[in-house]
Amino acid sequence: MAFRCGDGSFPFDRLASAAERQAQAERYYERERPMAPYQPTDIFPTEAVASQEWCINWPTPRHSPPRPPGQALPNVPILVVAGDFDVNRPAEVARSLRVFPNATVIRIPFGIHAQSFLPSPMGDCVRGMLRTFLTTKRVVDQKCTGENYSAVGAFPQELRDMAPHPAGKLSPGQRRILAATFATAADATARRNPHAFYYFGRPNEPGLRGGQVTFGQDITLDSVRFVRDLRVSGPIKLIPGGRATATLRAETGGRTYEVTLTWTAFGTRPSLSGTFDGIPFA
Repeated sequence: MAFRCGDGSFPFDRLASAAERQAQAERYYERERPMAPYQPTDIFPTEAVASQEWCINWPTPRHSPPRPPGQALPNVPILVVAGDFDVNRPAEVARSLRVFPNATVIRIPFGIHAQSFLPSPMGDCVRGMLRTFLTTKRVVDQKCTGENYSAVGAFPQELRDMAPHPAGKLSPGQRRILAATFATAADATARRNPHAFYYFGRPNEPGLRGGQVTFGQDITLDSVRFVRDLRVSGPIKLIPGGRATATLRAETGGRTYEVTLTWTAFGTRPSLSGTFDGIPFA
């Protein structure tokens, strides 16, 4: 907070009173909409602007530049890990570190903020790099990555928009239902992605186009609709390491299909196996 509030720039006058700063920040967010199309209340329901601007109540700073003019910086080894998805991009971090002659910046693909805190394989990898650096002063790039999903490009709206799953023993219609059922299960499971900070405290969430996902010992789907014309219900078991198994009912067109699924969640190319109305596929 001392670094952020002492050296940052803000949409308010730092010499104003706290009440004036609050009013100035609220006017700024209303006028400029820096989070458009979202409002701060979409993310922080209460005290939205204060949740964005933590320094509103910070004491007025003295003029104390972090680097006095003409002061040489020490030639100490420095290691910084910078994530693609942080607010400061790796290229920006690298530019700012040029003032230190012995600094190394390692980019983490798909990395977020505070990566060493994550209880995930990426967090383990980053922590390992930092421990090596602190104990040996050597920079060993372990090629850490947070890549853990494939972008869908566009969300299908109905079954006919789904690309059929390549399960050889099923008809084209069955393969489309299978693909949509798996997409519904994978979307619900993704909300327990180990790289995400915000989902873990929520006991339930709505499905994309209807229904409810409940998080407990299992992930339970209740008439969840990833596409409009297919409802999926049943439990998904998720074990450490991301292995997922599901026993689901898929309902569409007045018919119900029994579907079992086994896959590795949070991967970019998950291999899927199971049964569709008793017919095995892989």
